[in-house]
Amino acid sequence: MDARAWEQLLAMANPSLLLIAIDRRIGPALAARVSPDDVLQETLLIAWNDRARFTRGGPRAFREWLLTIAEHRIMGLADHFGAAKRGGGAGGVSLIESHDQAANTPASATPSRIAWHRERADALRLAFDALDEELREIVMLRIVEQRTLDEIAAHLGLSQSLVRRRLRRGAELLRYSLTGVLGSKTSTSS
Repeated sequence: MDARAWEQLLAMANPSLLLIAIDRRIGPALAARVSPDDVLQETLLIAWNDRARFTRGGPRAFREWLLTIAEHRIMGLADHFGAAKRGGGAGGVSLIESHDQAANTPASATPSRIAWHRERADALRLAFDALDEELREIVMLRIVEQRTLDEIAAHLGLSQSLVRRRLRRGAELLRYSLTGVLGSKTSTSS
């Protein structure tokens, strides 16, 4: 995959939403030690360096692949800090610090681009937080976590038709609140 194809797939995967997903997964104890922005940056660097392995195609599969890399990175960091707490875990924890990435860093993983994604993620989070709780969790599960309606219904113990109605209403309210904040062509769906 060349740099142009990478950037196109990444744009469709919506790194700002990936950052929100990382925020949701990282947990408060680890968040006190590691920035979710760093996890996103390392995730993008890992994915870029292993991009030849991505053969499943499509933006949704690409986003799932990135989320899997992020989850593995979060687990690795949690293990590292857990070992350090028990007296082990010597050595570096960051790929960014341990590898010379400067020559091989895609534009999407630069600190300025990560900061831009953080700004967008913060605006999205404010819009999500403005939703009623019954709508917010459904919209977050669908848009951020990419769960299917069946998965959301099972997870929340609701009927699929109720999930569909709440998702439709929540997405409308979200879209309305984001108009003007992130631009009129904001897309929150996958």
